Amino acid sequence: MKKINIALFSNRQIGFKIFQFLNSKEMININYHSIHEKDLNIYENKFNYNLVFNKKNKKKNWKIVYKELKKSKLQFCILAWWPYIVPNKIINLKGLSIINLHPSLLPYGRGKDANFWSIVNRTPYGVSIMKINKNIDEGDVFVKKKINYSITDNSERIYQKALKEIFNLFKKNIIKILQNKIKPIKQDLSKSESYRRKNMLNKSHIKLFRKYKAIDLINIIRAKKFKNFEKAFFIKNKKKYEIEIKISEKRL
Repeated sequence: MKKINIALFSNRQIGFKIFQFLNSKEMININYHSIHEKDLNIYENKFNYNLVFNKKNKKKNWKIVYKELKKSKLQFCILAWWPYIVPNKIINLKGLSIINLHPSLLPYGRGKDANFWSIVNRTPYGVSIMKINKNIDEGDVFVKKKINYSITDNSERIYQKALKEIFNLFKKNIIKILQNKIKPIKQDLSKSESYRRKNMLNKSHIKLFRKYKAIDLINIIRAKKFKNFEKAFFIKNKKKYEIEIKISEKRL
């Protein structure tokens, strides 16, 4: 059986699980592997990766990656929860398809903080495996999975669901994707917006004298509940106050 040579860019524990899964498949050879500097403690030894990627040297790192991928002429590159935007010169490498694991039900949740915006906008949430192009999260989608959530969920809870579902979706479909047995489908971009981090920060600021529907205010507060991250907030007398909410279901 002819091996499929790939490049892998892995981040966090989910990226490590993806690495372990791919590394266990005889038909797949991880020809090039980059990890995030914060994940060094996860990997057993330096032979599991080629490059430790850090934010400070991002431009230098991408130059190294470009040279390696151009030289190796790989057909596939997999981004496993990778936090950085891939430069166009890598996206445009001849014969290279870049497959991305995205924490939203595309076309909903393009850009940053999909778990936050799904709750705030009351839109469907899920995970997708897509082929990236030069525009952020606008590439064709191979497969996706909807994740159900309720009024009692917050952004951390649905994000944890996404980690579980993206791994299951990946295991089930990646071999067929690499064998070109699953054809990607174009997104209907008219159905959603693309968000940046500053959009979430602006929305998280509760204005004390602005009118809100009760459901919208509740959703903003629960959408910002995530351990070790800033909560929804308001400012009064030049002081900042964070807000949390706990929602419990009770029988009527």
